[in-house]
Order: sequence, then C-alpha cells, then structure tokens
Amino acid sequence: MVWDDLVANTSWQLGNRKEVKFWYDNWLGAIGPIVDHILPEKQLMTAGALVSYMVDEYGQWLWGLFEDLLPYEILLRIAVVKAPAYDMACEAYLISDFLIQRPPRVKTFLWLAYLAKLLTNEERFYKHLTSDCHCSVCGAKMENFDHVFHMCPTTYTLWSSLVRPESVFDFFSMPFKDWVFAIHTQSRKFVSDHVAWDYCLGA
Repeated sequence: MVWDDLVANTSWQLGNRKEVKFWYDNWLGAIGPIVDHILPEKQLMTAGALVSYMVDEYGQWLWGLFEDLLPYEILLRIAVVKAPAYDMACEAYLISDFLIQRPPRVKTFLWLAYLAKLLTNEERFYKHLTSDCHCSVCGAKMENFDHVFHMCPTTYTLWSSLVRPESVFDFFSMPFKDWVFAIHTQSRKFVSDHVAWDYCLGA
C-alpha cells in the first residue's frame, strides 16, 4: 500500500535535537532502532550516544564511530539523512565514558594528553622552562606532542607490536582526538586479538 511505502522510506528530520538516541530511537523509519541491526560479534561501546554525538563540527557524520558495526544497507539509510547540528557535548561524553574505567593517574594523563596540555620538551622550551627541546628517549631534535605519541622510535615500536599490520597506517595518521575516540570505540579494528587492550590502557 502507498502508506506502507511512505513509512518505509521516511526518516526523521533531526535538526539540532539533542534527545534522539543514535542506537535506541527509531529515527530511520520502518527499520526500527539501529541497535537491532548491529553485525554479529560486534560489541557496542557507545550505547548511550545521542545522534548529535555522531557528527563533527562541519556537520558531517563521524562514520568511524559506527560504520564497522552496521551492514551496508543501514549505512546507506544514514547517509541520506541530513546530520544534526554539531554538539560540543559529544567530546565530553566520549572522553568521560572512556576515562571512567581508568585509575586516577591514567585518567589525569590521558585527559591532559587529549587536551594537548602535556608538558613536552617543546612546550617547556617555549615556556622558558628548559633550553633543550630534544627528545630525551631517542634524541630527536624536537620532542613535540606527535613525536611522543606516534613518531618516537620507541613509541612506534610499542604501538606496532599491538596494532594489526593492516591498520598501522590508519592508526598513526589519525589526528590525536580521533585517535583517542578510536582506541575506545573501535579498538578491535586496530588492535590484534591477542592484546588485552584495557590492561594496556591502565584499566
């Protein structure tokens, strides 16, 4: 019937509403809640996320947070829905959900890292706290944020022993905030099956 076809191909106009739950509200029409379509053996890590949390500051879907969890036909349905307005609370939600399971010293370190507030030798040099901005581990000319977490040979060797070989490029090329989200929400995409990821992150 015409009405059935209309319902089946209707989705919400989301606007900037902040109360719509991404996984549990029926905002894609007749297919029901998206949580019912998660692929087998996939683990949902962002159960409480609102739709507005899944959008970047440019109004684009953050596909990396959910594309590995859903079948192609569901992703197509999401693609034709105009994304809601960016919600700054998404960062607070995701990072707090990630940190809540960590010991205090690990929480503090990861939170400062996420905010790019760690005192690397580059930062200490610019603040006139040191006259030496070299990396104290490998001797590189500049110990900046990217060097500490990605490019220092010691760091790179450590991550490379944990990350799946086919995911190494993506893992090291992501902006740091995206990286923090990814190691929480998509850890099994990047980390080898034998790795106790929570243990590595201080849980």
